[in-house]
Amino acid sequence: MDRGLVPPFRHETRLDALTTGHYSSTMIAESLPELAAMSRNQKWLVFRELEEELAIDDSTETPEGKTAVMEILDQRWQTYLDDPGTATTWSKVKERMHAYRAQRRAAEA
Repeated sequence: MDRGLVPPFRHETRLDALTTGHYSSTMIAESLPELAAMSRNQKWLVFRELEEELAIDDSTETPEGKTAVMEILDQRWQTYLDDPGTATTWSKVKERMHAYRAQRRAAEA
């Protein structure tokens, strides 16, 4: 499954809980008091670590998942071999990524 460059929106669970009345803004802080004592920067580091852990797609760990990933990679490699002009340089990828992030920040402001 191709999810694009951006990980899926991570706040669905919190929003779902808000609409069903099962969410308390202090639930996590109460169960993890050491989290409440952390600085903002430390909380961001924890958030990023958790996000990376949750972003892992376990379906690629199965034999079928690994086979599917290899098929996609083989197909992409063959596309490149057939027409190297279809490739995008890393600098162009970074440029698009930074432009996308700037656009998102501007939209959020």
